[in-house]
Amino acid sequence: MTGRLAGLLLLMCVAVAGCGGDPTLAPSPCAAGSVSCGTPLPKEPTFTTLDLSPATADIEQGAEQPLNVVLRDQSGAQFFDNFYRIAYTSSDTSVATVSSGIVRGWGPGIATITVVVTSGAVSKSAVTTVRVRLGIPLDEVVLTAGKDGWQPSVAHVVAGGIVQWRAGPVDWSGQAVPTVWLYVRPDLSDYDSLDLRSGSLSFKFTTPGTYYYCSGSCWDRPDWGLIFVH
Repeated sequence: MTGRLAGLLLLMCVAVAGCGGDPTLAPSPCAAGSVSCGTPLPKEPTFTTLDLSPATADIEQGAEQPLNVVLRDQSGAQFFDNFYRIAYTSSDTSVATVSSGIVRGWGPGIATITVVVTSGAVSKSAVTTVRVRLGIPLDEVVLTAGKDGWQPSVAHVVAGGIVQWRAGPVDWSGQAVPTVWLYVRPDLSDYDSLDLRSGSLSFKFTTPGTYYYCSGSCWDRPDWGLIFVH
């Protein structure tokens, strides 16, 4: 070893406290998840998949089926976005319609309900298959005003059948029920006003079709109902 090399090693040993090493100068442990360890940091949640349930539904003509929509991120956890946009469409509105996540069956057959959700620049879609079966028509149906509205809210009668409405002095909202309004679907242009001041009334349906009826202000959901004449 030359004298110059020996001198250089001596200076290096002095710098590290006599070649014994300074523990305070040792490399710090690698923190898990840090970029310096080569492990990427967790990614921000992003809208990745759309869950729609039920995948299939079998309902009666006139009945409703709510849809459940859940957004999920890349880990499968629920993704929360207060500003996402959602659109519903039906492949056949004569079979089933959809509004605000509620499917209504109108006629026998099968319809595909498509839901498209957009969060930021990401859009995902999912489908539900709805099968609508005919209701069983009766010769006479009695509709009674209850705390949740008219029960049953959907009636099926044969052509020439009778529907009877029965109400107390006030309805579920505390208002008098003097009149039942009867509309023809879909345009609601033709209607009859039926006198319910006696507490009951009957109406004979001779023409097949779909009818809306309502009472009170015809505004709240319990005021409304449907009659299918077969």
